[in-house]
Amino acid sequence: MQADLIFTWFRERNQRDYKEIMPELRRENPIRDIVGYVLKDRVSRIVATGVGLERYEPLEKFPDLYARFAKLRSQDDVVKFIRTFGPLTEDGLVGAKGDNLFHLLRQAESMAAGNLHIGMVFAQLNARLVAAHDGFRLGVEPTNLLEALWFQFAQARSKGLANRCKECGAIFATGPDAKRRRGAEFCSLECKTKYHSKIRSRR
Repeated sequence: MQADLIFTWFRERNQRDYKEIMPELRRENPIRDIVGYVLKDRVSRIVATGVGLERYEPLEKFPDLYARFAKLRSQDDVVKFIRTFGPLTEDGLVGAKGDNLFHLLRQAESMAAGNLHIGMVFAQLNARLVAAHDGFRLGVEPTNLLEALWFQFAQARSKGLANRCKECGAIFATGPDAKRRRGAEFCSLECKTKYHSKIRSRR
């Protein structure tokens, strides 16, 4: 049975229409309690203001969005990603407390490193069983953009379309939607050139 992804999300039409909360904490290590847990009210956040929210289908529009997310390396990068593609969780929507930049950066780093520990839950998905002309179809609906990115990554990985660059180690998308050859070994021409240059220098 084929599983169809059903997902629409929100983003501000103007990338400036987001409110940053305690941006001064963005470059600091978060404050932790004596057990080691991050104090939730002492992290930098960002939230949509709702000035010009629009609905769109991010995974249809950007088939390689999970790979872009996995490239985030700082909380500043997370802010740019949210301003472009919308809040990553319900916390980032209008009237909520704001997306936790520290937590979201850890998520991006986990995806980039491939830290998929057995039994770890990455998404809680809603499912619909729908009658179709050829039988039944399963519709899968993530509840937010972060869950959708993990689902998109899992689908790409299961199909052999989420490759890891032989030079820099970054995850990148391949296949027809990403307009990259399925068996591609490098994320960019630059990495391919660097890799083969190192090989030649060892001879």
